[in-house]
Amino acid sequence: MIGWGFRPTAKKAQNYAKKHNLRYIALEDGFLRSIGLGVEGYPPFSLVVDDMGIYYAAEKPSRLEKLIADCNLNNEQARQSHQAMALIREWQLSKYNHAPCEPIDTEHKNQIVLVIDQTFGDMAVQYGLADENSFRQMLQSALQENPDAEIWVKTHPDVIAGKKRGYLTDLLDQPRVRIISQDINPPTLLSQVDKVYCVTSQMGFEALLQGKEVVTLVCLGLPVGA
Repeated sequence: MIGWGFRPTAKKAQNYAKKHNLRYIALEDGFLRSIGLGVEGYPPFSLVVDDMGIYYAAEKPSRLEKLIADCNLNNEQARQSHQAMALIREWQLSKYNHAPCEPIDTEHKNQIVLVIDQTFGDMAVQYGLADENSFRQMLQSALQENPDAEIWVKTHPDVIAGKKRGYLTDLLDQPRVRIISQDINPPTLLSQVDKVYCVTSQMGFEALLQGKEVVTLVCLGLPVGA
């Protein structure tokens, strides 16, 4: 049986598989998904296919987790892996690839800290052992731990498109906080910041690929990149 991740709409397929002693295979958008947004009808160029769990579910093993744990690359495979990561950086690839590669205008001379919001009700939040309060704690931690920094809060592309709402939308009445609500290529944005805070967003993993310091407290959630 095949279903879309661990969403409520997949419960029927999961229950049927369990009842009839069948494997349940979870599908999800791939990490390099598409040019445009899925909520605007752009088809995915990649899919995650998992017969054990799904990568964002922290309490259940996933096929991706097992592949990484059992990985023993030879020299050629290691070279290809590093080459693939270098190409991702060179071409500034991300999950969605529609946004312009134009840096944010800023006159701030000190440290810039990026806080990543997510769409409200995201399965990666629920199954990453996080909740609405995790985002409040993340923003507060970023402000307290970086007193001289300007805090940039990145709004999710689906929120920018008007399709969904975010967790931090109503929590941004802070003089040091700047909302990044325009569409911008994520690697371009990451190149402008010194540190990144995330709950379970894939952009935290992308920040690691860019060599950035990423902060995700255990109490906030368990992202795949952790």
